[in-house]
This record gives sequence, C-alpha cells and structure tokens, in this order.
Amino acid sequence: MKPVIQQEVTGCGIACSAAIAGISYSKARQVANNLGIHTDDDSLWSDTKSVRKILKQLGIKVSPGETPFE
Repeated sequence: MKPVIQQEVTGCGIACSAAIAGISYSKARQVANNLGIHTDDDSLWSDTKSVRKILKQLGIKVSPGETPFE
C-alpha cells in the first residue's frame, strides 16, 4: 500500500480511503464529494460512517459498523 498525503486539514478519511483503494487523493475526494461528503463538514472528525461509505463506493468490502479495539 502506498501512502496518500491528505490535501486538506480535515481530509484524513479521504486520504485513508485513497490509500486503501490504491487511488489518488483527488480521485477519492471526487468520489466523496459525489456522495455528499465534504472536508468542511465538522461531523467527519469523529464519525467513521463517511469513510465506510467512500470505501464501499470504491468497491472495498467494509463492515456495517465500527469495530471496537484495544
């Protein structure tokens, strides 16, 4: 997996999605924006639903909810 640099202060979820899918940040941001997910949305800071939604759109199998870890 190649690292993807986030291009916005709150773009970590988009960058992670891009890295997992093996695509550029700009392509992942385009997918996110088409889903109504934008980096200026404060709810993205602590919610994983958006990342799961982006990954699912990119064809990556994801769990329906969060999985706690220690």
